[in-house]
Amino acid sequence: MNSIPDFRGYLFDMGNTLLDFHQGSSDTEKDRVGVMRLARHLSDVYGLAIAQQYLEEEFLNPWLGDFPLREQGRELDVSLYLNRALAPFGLELKPTQCLDAMRIWFSEYKNQVFVNSHAEKVLQALSERGKMVGIVSNCTLYGEIFGDVFESVGLARYIDHFSFSYSQGVRKPHAPLYEKGATDTWRSS
Repeated sequence: MNSIPDFRGYLFDMGNTLLDFHQGSSDTEKDRVGVMRLARHLSDVYGLAIAQQYLEEEFLNPWLGDFPLREQGRELDVSLYLNRALAPFGLELKPTQCLDAMRIWFSEYKNQVFVNSHAEKVLQALSERGKMVGIVSNCTLYGEIFGDVFESVGLARYIDHFSFSYSQGVRKPHAPLYEKGATDTWRSS
């Protein structure tokens, strides 16, 4: 770990750098499990009997199908897709309810996340040297969900600030996401 350059702070990407969400079951299988759990959640919490297939066709597929739009530099608002699918049932989830629903949908990705080799060693070494660490990452869901993931794998203790594209509304490589990540990371010291 002596080869780490001596800067005040470091910014890391999340996916495929520190964490890998594509290990274990296929993403298709994780999506299927997530939709099943989401259907159960909507039944348990809101009394809605919504078939898994309906959620796949009316929520998941349209949302995933629009992912190429993210290349224009903006994130998609998942709550619009979910609430559009729930509208025929007379339900519109508030932001905190949508966050809870998406935590449930994403749970199998979280359960199978893989911490990339040496990620913890590098973060620990930076922390021991008093260096600031920020995460700047494109993500399709609420930043709180990914903060939960860092917490669950034990890496959150090394991170001073998270800057996720979903929360900022702009994706990398656009400068405002990096600027916010760097500025907030250095301020957190």
